[in-house]
Amino acid sequence: MWVPEISNPQEVHITPSMNIRRERVLSQPGEVLVDIGAIVEPETVVARSRTPGALRVLNLAYALDVAPEQVKSMLDKPVGESFEAGQPVASQRKMLGLTRRHVVSPIAGVLVEVDKNGYALLRGHPEPLELRASLRGHIANVMPRFGVVIELTGALIQGVWGTDGEASGVLKLLADDPAYTIEAESLDVSCRGTILVAGSATEPAFHAAVEHKARGMILGSLDVALRDTAQTLPFPIILLEGFGNIPICAPAFDLLGEMNGYDTFMSGQTGQYGSPTRPEIIISGHKNDNFREFPVGPWQPGDRVHLIAPPYTGQTGTVESLIPLGRIIPTGERIPGLQVQLDAGESVFIPWTNLERIR
Repeated sequence: MWVPEISNPQEVHITPSMNIRRERVLSQPGEVLVDIGAIVEPETVVARSRTPGALRVLNLAYALDVAPEQVKSMLDKPVGESFEAGQPVASQRKMLGLTRRHVVSPIAGVLVEVDKNGYALLRGHPEPLELRASLRGHIANVMPRFGVVIELTGALIQGVWGTDGEASGVLKLLADDPAYTIEAESLDVSCRGTILVAGSATEPAFHAAVEHKARGMILGSLDVALRDTAQTLPFPIILLEGFGNIPICAPAFDLLGEMNGYDTFMSGQTGQYGSPTRPEIIISGHKNDNFREFPVGPWQPGDRVHLIAPPYTGQTGTVESLIPLGRIIPTGERIPGLQVQLDAGESVFIPWTNLERIR
């Protein structure tokens, strides 16, 4: 008889202490400023480069009201020369040298070209780009001209959804309730430079967090109607459970509470369950040498699990037994799964696709 297979588990990190290695890489070649073995703080600049300047196009012929072939004779400086923002690029003069009209440069940069149609191309001066460590640790490896690998001991928590971007700041737990919703009135100047933690947030709270210069938000869940608003904020947001009204699961909330006040790095890179690129929170400097023994291989009784689908989304529990022959679900399908003792007390059958093992 054919027996349905229970796949190896997808996993989520809610880990209080582990060895972590992360790359910090420039977007283009530059100069690495630290050596292997160097101790770095979150604000340490580990590499730097220069970004290409912005391009601007000016229609000089139109602005000066002259024929395109006349433009080059009206340039205030030749092609290849630098201009300051607001400095004239080309001028039309009347007799005796008096200026009739002129066109100024909108940026500080270099005049690259003037074409036959009377258009001028300016490129802004390169902007310095500094790459900060964002983590407290030591340099484990150097990638010449591009970046470094930082190694540290710390806590790691993975989320399920996030907005693009990274942030570093002091972790600030706003309440002792994993379902607490941030309101605008609950934020003040003490939020400056912090990464806020709560069960959820309202739209006015987003605006208040921006006003008080918070650096990020870690939430259990969020009303899906606020998804687009969240993506416009100047700081990243990570959801640990998903969209809806779901409190932060107990293991993650307890760990965040223990880490309250610690230097924290968050990357909102959106990922999917089981994806190595899922959003993550790294809390460095945690003084805990008791590394967790991670389960490996197939599901086993005793595995700690995090439930990721209704009606148990966000709950946690322990695997009691494997049921490879499965159970028949309301759709009429027979689905393999596991019997799970929920921390809330109930023993339930859960399809294996609705679980992830906690590491």
